[in-house]
Amino acid sequence: EGSGEAPQFTTTQRDETPARVTVNVKPLDEEKALEAGADIIAESIVLCIMFILVTIGVIIRLRKARQAQRKIDGWRDEVDRRLEELEERILLVHHVQQEEISQHHKEKEEKLRQQQQGKNGAVVVNSFSSFFSKPPFR
Repeated sequence: EGSGEAPQFTTTQRDETPARVTVNVKPLDEEKALEAGADIIAESIVLCIMFILVTIGVIIRLRKARQAQRKIDGWRDEVDRRLEELEERILLVHHVQQEEISQHHKEKEEKLRQQQQGKNGAVVVNSFSSFFSKPPFR
């Protein structure tokens, strides 16, 4: 190769007959070759550093997103727990109110019976007593 001859390549045409292509490549002097190699290495290093930085940025964003999602999930769990607790309290209050209303109606009915027994000497049952025997909010 030191004789200065250009390298020769052989290609095949469609009809399968070989065709010769001659390529003239100028040899680089050593200084330009080193400079071109250094440029390629420097650009490769910069590209790798950029890739690493982008990857680190994506990882950091993903971690922050996961932390935020965990916080949201924790808040949601707390809200769900508190909602269940409130629903239980509401049911308990409703039950107690129903019992109090029922007890109140029984007391009223008993007073009416006593009043009617005092007047007539006998128990009189009317539609008013059946009205109080049912809870009003159903």
